[in-house]
Amino acid sequence: MSIWLIIVIIGQVSALSYNRPQFCSNASWYPNATTFADMSMMGSQPRDIFINTNNTIYVTSQAANSVLVWSEGNTIPIKNVSGNLSNPFGLFVTTAGEIYVDSDNPTGRIDKWTLNSTTGIPIMYTCTKCYDIFIDMNNNLYCSMYNFQQIVTKSLGVVSNALTIVAGTGTAGNTSSMLNSPYGIYVNTNFDLYVADYNNNRIQLFQSGQLNGITVAGAGSLNPTITLNGPTGIVLDADNYLYIVEFNNHRILGSGPNGFRCLVGCSGSGGSASNQLSNPFTLSFDSYGNMFVTDYSNNRIQKFAILTNLCSETITSTLMNINTSLNTSQSNILSTITTQSSNIILPSTKNVSYNRPKFNAFPSWNPNGIIFANNSTVGVLPIGIFIDTNNTIYVVDRGSNEIQIWFNNSTSPTQTIQGNFFTPSSIFVTTNGDIYIDNGQANGQVDKWVSNAIIGDPVMYVSSSCYGLFVDINDTLYCSMYDLHQVIAQSLHSMSNKTTIVAGTGCSGSTSNMLSGPCGIYVDTNFDLYVADYHNNRIQLFQSEQLNSITIAGAGSLDTTITLNGPTGIVLDADNYLYIVDYNNNRIVGSGPNGFRCLVGCSGSSGSASNQLLYPFTLSFDSYGNMFVSDYGNNRIQKFILLNNTHDPSYNQPKFCQNASWNPNASTFANSSTVGANPWGIFVNTNNTIYVAGYSNSLIQIWFNNSIGPTQTIQ
Repeated sequence: MSIWLIIVIIGQVSALSYNRPQFCSNASWYPNATTFADMSMMGSQPRDIFINTNNTIYVTSQAANSVLVWSEGNTIPIKNVSGNLSNPFGLFVTTAGEIYVDSDNPTGRIDKWTLNSTTGIPIMYTCTKCYDIFIDMNNNLYCSMYNFQQIVTKSLGVVSNALTIVAGTGTAGNTSSMLNSPYGIYVNTNFDLYVADYNNNRIQLFQSGQLNGITVAGAGSLNPTITLNGPTGIVLDADNYLYIVEFNNHRILGSGPNGFRCLVGCSGSGGSASNQLSNPFTLSFDSYGNMFVTDYSNNRIQKFAILTNLCSETITSTLMNINTSLNTSQSNILSTITTQSSNIILPSTKNVSYNRPKFNAFPSWNPNGIIFANNSTVGVLPIGIFIDTNNTIYVVDRGSNEIQIWFNNSTSPTQTIQGNFFTPSSIFVTTNGDIYIDNGQANGQVDKWVSNAIIGDPVMYVSSSCYGLFVDINDTLYCSMYDLHQVIAQSLHSMSNKTTIVAGTGCSGSTSNMLSGPCGIYVDTNFDLYVADYHNNRIQLFQSEQLNSITIAGAGSLDTTITLNGPTGIVLDADNYLYIVDYNNNRIVGSGPNGFRCLVGCSGSSGSASNQLLYPFTLSFDSYGNMFVSDYGNNRIQKFILLNNTHDPSYNQPKFCQNASWNPNASTFANSSTVGANPWGIFVNTNNTIYVAGYSNSLIQIWFNNSIGPTQTIQ
């Protein structure tokens, strides 16, 4: 007997087929739902819904006598399980994809449908309908018998059809051992059973092996909870907090560390509006934490997108248009969807405060930088720099906790801002001269300094340093939180401290919805967000209102781009070409119509010479296209002057075929009588004008228009 018990306990370690999202205490959902499926697709009065960990959605359709199946991302069912089903209610799907469904056989039974089967196999006979079905980690099948006032179970590992009563006496009542029309059920990983006790207006907990229930919500609970009116569904999250479908009050409730609260359908009345429900029956979470509800009397399935889920005291959400489907590559449950905000998505005609030079196809910069400021001015390990359209230069002095400002091409700072900020990492200045300074490391905030102010005011509360700050043209402030692997945003016009998660899940990772050590950020005029994803060695583009990003440079990019090693800065020019600070490669790289190339710091090694960088962090352009780089490891700001801005190269770049070859026997174009002894340099421009440097005669010979002799000589 002891050996058998050991086998059973080992067998408990199995994966769950359903989602148990881990929510934070301030998690919330968008009050206006989108209709996932309506009457035209599934018929009237949907009862049960199940969503597995692959986000495949299963719904029992009473009208169609079937189970409809949607794979993630599909808006129409991919499968219709029907066969011998009639008026199905309860539903559960295992990790193997086996569907268990109440079949409404006259004798009462549950059928099992395997993958690709055309008919179900009877598994449990119940003598009445199973209003809900559950399978625990020990492969025990539960049936909630609404009309029999009981919950029964059967092991799927034995041949016997014997049922065990695990809750209820078979007689309606409100004592601890009784139920009155039980509906939704849930069994946690400790084998504790939760029952939505419909007519008793309560949620009952039957601990493993116990027949006396404890009221954990609703009428008769020992602790103050919440008043319920006809609960029909019960689900738990990863922390065993309750999510209750309240049929008669047309709403979804939830518990948390701060007690119970209404989550959706909180208008106070039933109805068919997007923020209303009418007699909801059941709910199920997808892997992202979105809530799907069978809205029974409205003949629809409603999807309530998760709005906030950041583990901090600051209420947060994530930008996303509710009408946009999530990319199927999303896999982390902390990934969040969020609200439309008129402060964020409305178009704007405002000018930008920073420079976006328009370069031609082949711009180049003097490889030898000029020291604009050294450690005597900006301290050690400078990071943040910003240059506005008036060419006023702002540099963060982290050592002295100061902001140094240069006006009117001055060679030394003309203003210094001192405040209570500590080791600030980033800075942004708006068109009206307001300065936004990272003050997150010690004080957990971003400060705003207005012109001539003697103290800054907090405008955003953050949980770590902001390695990048940005204000878009709709006055939304962005903070890149390196330590928390997220980018958050907040409207500067909002009176609340609500922030939104616009990129990253809060967990380090390399999937399309994750970041690992984000640093520099940039938001273009289309509200597309670019992130220098440091540890992932890539630049990520989060298109407006999207949580899944596209890798546009570095590791994992779909197109051939460039290898990056710890990018920390990202800037765009007027044509949306990228300029990237490649921290660990000690260089600045850029894109253009001909792809990516190194721009400065291209010697192949780090150092302190004028053509070298040592762990550069950020860059900013002045209005002339000159590049200023915070040369972190060298404790200086380097200025690289734009040399040219021509449309095309002056030299030829022929396109050769794979089998191109040349005549091995050359003809003499010029000999010593023309170019002297030991000719050294030669150049042919795109007009096929030929230039030859005569080493011995100190002449430059030039051939125009296919001439056979020099047509010009430069002495």
